[in-house]
Amino acid sequence: MELREIPSLKRPNNVDLGYWNFVKLTDSELRRPGESDDRFLERMIATFKTPTLRNLAFTQPYMHNGAYTTLESALEELSRLSVMARAGQVRSADDGLARIKISESDIAALIDFLNSLNDDLK
Repeated sequence: MELREIPSLKRPNNVDLGYWNFVKLTDSELRRPGESDDRFLERMIATFKTPTLRNLAFTQPYMHNGAYTTLESALEELSRLSVMARAGQVRSADDGLARIKISESDIAALIDFLNSLNDDLK
């Protein structure tokens, strides 16, 4: 397994461990009070910096690895992952992931809202 690499069909054994690759155990502001080194590192696996929601129309592709070319596909993936988290099928999932509930009928409204955050850059 290689670190800091994006899995692909040609290289399925690669993995991007997110913030885990860079975290400083001694002074990270993401560390919770009293959290052990092991628990903190475990929580940092697949943790990625979340960019702003402003101007998403100009920042595709989406997600940390650019795997989703449309907001619709990104939201569908988020919905799929939240269902998996509620079923206990996402290892070390953030507690908030299971609380996300996006139905198919919510996606169009969410896209409209997200598009309302775009500046007119024409």
